[in-house]
Amino acid sequence: MNESDDRDAILIDTIDRSTAGGGTPGATGDTELDALVQLGVWLRGAPDPAFKRWLKDSLIAMTPERRALGPAAKIGVIADTHGCREDGSDLPEQVLDAFAGVDLIVHCGDIGNLAILDRLETVAPVLALRGEADPPTADARVVSSPHRLEAGGVRVGIIFDLASLGASKSTADVPPPERLASAFGGPVDVVVSAASHRETVAARGGVLLVNPGSPTLPAAPRAGELGTVAVLDIRDGTVVVEVVRLRKAVTSDE
Repeated sequence: MNESDDRDAILIDTIDRSTAGGGTPGATGDTELDALVQLGVWLRGAPDPAFKRWLKDSLIAMTPERRALGPAAKIGVIADTHGCREDGSDLPEQVLDAFAGVDLIVHCGDIGNLAILDRLETVAPVLALRGEADPPTADARVVSSPHRLEAGGVRVGIIFDLASLGASKSTADVPPPERLASAFGGPVDVVVSAASHRETVAARGGVLLVNPGSPTLPAAPRAGELGTVAVLDIRDGTVVVEVVRLRKAVTSDE
């Protein structure tokens, strides 16, 4: 069990005991964990199991280890799904196939029905941003925009609309590095974004810009295709980006 797993196990155990009214846990020796666990103590006796699960997931998600992946990682990137169905079935099966084997799926916003995230979560853990079309939610998988994570020595900034920082829709210009660092709480090597529904991979000012497009509502539809997603393969400080073009299923009538 690695250090992150150890911390998670401690946190899960102490939150379980605290919210069940099982007494005040002792100090863990980790200042951050102790502070998070104290919140659980204050909320002890909370009767709703769903609330306890939400609290546990939320507190675990707050630890830095959950924002940092290992020395090598594959991240599936998706955006602008605008899901409408209650079961998430309007997310094409081809998306799940494209993300097979990834370590994390990042949804850059305009999710639509949160069942989309449930469906993605059958493949890998999900981190999502709220887009302009998304209502407020207490879902622990949805974090504020902008957001930053690290993987394989690469700092990845995630934002719904890069234009909100002054970039053009065509990504011909991007905010200066200091503006990006201020927005993301530190320097970034890669920025993934949504909003345009147009797949883009471009290097500007030493920053790799990636927009996965949309798997359901692409800005420029192609014959025989549903739309696009992207996969980042990160290792040893390098990033390889693949834009995956999702083919429509061939029916017997075609």
